[in-house]
Amino acid sequence: MKRYWVQGEDFFTVEESFFNQPVNSLLGVDFGTDKRIGFVFLNETDGVDDTFYNFWILRSANLKNIFQFSLLGSKNWRKKFSYTSVNEIKKIIGGDAFEIQKYNDIGPFSSKKELEDRFELLHLPKFELDTTYSQFFNLFKYKQSAFVDWVSSRQKQVEKYYFNS
Repeated sequence: MKRYWVQGEDFFTVEESFFNQPVNSLLGVDFGTDKRIGFVFLNETDGVDDTFYNFWILRSANLKNIFQFSLLGSKNWRKKFSYTSVNEIKKIIGGDAFEIQKYNDIGPFSSKKELEDRFELLHLPKFELDTTYSQFFNLFKYKQSAFVDWVSSRQKQVEKYYFNS
């Protein structure tokens, strides 16, 4: 199995594009199979953050307002291997596990269980508006901030069993 991890950011400005205002763009990519690649050798994988963050932010500002549009997402998954119990083997294969081992001509009967937990969180899309302070009849100053976004989350747990692998 090939393992990889790619992470990077890109920032650029487009002049005179949105209502004759410059637009700044920040793109961040973070993807791969495993963030714990460099930590497996030291057996220090428990404290490593294995969440992949991806985003794209467009921002434009004039003298009184800041407009922002963004796409944000994060993925997190963890894998853990363990031994299968005799009851789990009986449930999956049926019969007695010791009888299966006795008649197995490949070699000793071996089994493993893989537990995988996947979680995804998406903010698609997110609009923000921030204004500067305005004055109300020399009485007080106020500032307005507004945002609209849509959040979606999905969690999935997968159990895989491997026999004689």
